[in-house]
Amino acid sequence: MLIDIKDDFNFLLFYTGILVFLILLLIYGRFELALITFLPMLISWIWILGICAILEIQFNFVNIIISTLIFGIGDDFAIFISDGYLKKYKRNDDVITVNLQSIFLSALTTIIALGSLMFAKHPAINSIAPISIIGIGSILIISFFLQPVLYKWLIINRTNKKLAPITLSNFTASLFSYTLFVGGSLFLSFLSLLIAFIPYNKKIFKPLFHFLMQKMCWLIVFVAINVRRKEFGNNNLNFSKPSLIITNHQSFVDILQMLMLSPKIVLVVKDWVYYSPIFGRLIRYLDFVTISNGIENNLDSIQKLIDKGYSIMVFPEGSRSETEKLGRFHKGAFLIAEKLKLDITPILLHGYGNAIRKNDFLIKKSIVSYKVLPRISWNDIKFGIGYRNRSKEIKNYFSKELNEFTKERENTNYLYGIIRSNIDYKGPIVEWYYKIKWRLEKNNYAYYDSLIPSNARVYDLGCGYGFLSCFLHLKSEDREIIGVDYDADKIDIANNYFMFKDKKNINFFKENIIDVRLESPDIILLNDVLHYLDKESQLKVLHHCLNNLNKNGLIFIREGEKNNKNHIFTKFTEFLSTKIFKFNKTDGRLNFITSLTISDLANKYDLRKEEIGHSKITSNKLFILKK
Repeated sequence: MLIDIKDDFNFLLFYTGILVFLILLLIYGRFELALITFLPMLISWIWILGICAILEIQFNFVNIIISTLIFGIGDDFAIFISDGYLKKYKRNDDVITVNLQSIFLSALTTIIALGSLMFAKHPAINSIAPISIIGIGSILIISFFLQPVLYKWLIINRTNKKLAPITLSNFTASLFSYTLFVGGSLFLSFLSLLIAFIPYNKKIFKPLFHFLMQKMCWLIVFVAINVRRKEFGNNNLNFSKPSLIITNHQSFVDILQMLMLSPKIVLVVKDWVYYSPIFGRLIRYLDFVTISNGIENNLDSIQKLIDKGYSIMVFPEGSRSETEKLGRFHKGAFLIAEKLKLDITPILLHGYGNAIRKNDFLIKKSIVSYKVLPRISWNDIKFGIGYRNRSKEIKNYFSKELNEFTKERENTNYLYGIIRSNIDYKGPIVEWYYKIKWRLEKNNYAYYDSLIPSNARVYDLGCGYGFLSCFLHLKSEDREIIGVDYDADKIDIANNYFMFKDKKNINFFKENIIDVRLESPDIILLNDVLHYLDKESQLKVLHHCLNNLNKNGLIFIREGEKNNKNHIFTKFTEFLSTKIFKFNKTDGRLNFITSLTISDLANKYDLRKEEIGHSKITSNKLFILKK
């Protein structure tokens, strides 16, 4: 007897779906991954219901049980595909093809087995066949096409281009900022169009629109919830006397940043900006200058703007940089300054290219900074005579100041976000561990960097996931970093950080530090690793390091000192790390060193020794040995 219980079943399935989604969220630790894995199940069930309604297939107890089975199979398919793509991203394990083949064979055998019931004479059993074919077919199509598209768009295709994967927070913040920008631009463009129909002197409205443009740019930058802004040298800004403003060009956000400084700024722009369908009319109404016919042919119009009190803003590089490296300065800007006798106001930008890359739409969580340098007088001969010579000298000055500003701004707070983008989607434990580790170690990382030469050959023994190695490399790409750890899982993840692909100066190797071959190291880092070895192996490693260390080299040994009164807390944290959370692997008991052991080694090898307390709670100490 057929019973129409589809509504009750859908009600039950709804709560089952919620439970499944929550379990996926717990497993993957990311809303994005749980949603991508759950979507095929949700959409396939909608398909099943729709097709069954069209074909007037009724539900009964038997095919409801089969539908539940199909829903479970859909769970398995979605999880297999998710795991395949995540292994590809995390460890470069290409198991996707094998997983898809297994899924296809599983679906095919299920369809054949259950589809054969269409020959059954009993109506309840006969109804199993169409439900099975429709259900498995829907799940198969959606799993093969929807999930791969989403994973490639979200992670794989982007990281292959060394772009950060899309996260829900960054995507939402980007969408909000773009909506605000497009909406504001169209609104002001529409207002400027209305001005044409007002029978008054239209020039009186332009200062108002410059003011509105400044406030719109300020609002967009201010409400960019994933971007923090730092300002330096604002005392060098002076809009009471017009000047030529020059700055490095890293992203589209640069324009917003410059325009929000004052309503008395007019930009020199490219044709695509001048004729943009979104904001082109507004740009033209505000008398922005296009370079399509050459700077020298626009001097008269620029002079008129200067007479009205406007400063002229030019990007001397001409186009945005893909690497945040300073490009060649074109001479047009300096021709304007010379011909119109304009002082030059240099402004340094940092972090804008990281916030939004060239040819990318995603606005990442980042810290952006600008610094206003003192004005350069139009007749200051310190920078040469003639615009050709001045362009070279000012470029050299700008480049030097930008390098110093970059070193100053690329601290642990800034680099946290850059490395974090490589950690996203690597698993909830790794992501959580990175946050905790960085919070605890960022001051130590900065201290190591201050002592390590910018061109040193560094061995990070027991590097784990390579957080410190990545930090030291980002602080100076001239350093050669070799990370070593015996945990294959950690090394696989470290070797697949997308931003370090094809980099020659940073490499990670799976090897026991007892057996590692040291080749002319300038720096050796032994952070929280020696206590995993027995005493004999500890001494073997230390002697090997000291015998191979270059002249004037440094060894950093950070360990829990077992004679310290706080050592019980160190033992407790290691217990949590190795036995409970299992962040770190160990084969035997832990063996902590003493300060006396390090002192004896220093005396034996005639080394200078420095001992620094690294924690007020635990017994961790940093021992620095110098040859």
